[in-house]
Amino acid sequence: MPARAQGLDGNDAPGSDQNSPICMARPHDAVAQVRPEQRGKPFHILAVQGSVAGLEAKGFSIVDCAKAKLGQQGQVKRYRDTICELASKGNEAVQNQLERALGERPATLCANAQVIAGRWQRGQSSTE
Repeated sequence: MPARAQGLDGNDAPGSDQNSPICMARPHDAVAQVRPEQRGKPFHILAVQGSVAGLEAKGFSIVDCAKAKLGQQGQVKRYRDTICELASKGNEAVQNQLERALGERPATLCANAQVIAGRWQRGQSSTE
């Protein structure tokens, strides 16, 4: 069974198993968009079950949510806020650069995060 983050109430994630958070990681590639000191280090994300196969095809693998620092409500909300903010920035060229750096389009990562942590609203960052 995949490693799952805790739900927003601190227990198992709410909703169906299809919407339960799954933590994944992929090493940063040696591309111009990634600082040299970050290359090879893991980039952690949250995904729902339906996205796992596609993310695995892009080099992500399932990891323990606690070790990824995505196992608690505040961590999950901060991740959602950060990734959705990235998804909202720039034009198509910027989004392509972010995809090269992250391994997936920010909009896809944001959509997964919103299923898990609720809808992101610009300007309302989580302070938990």
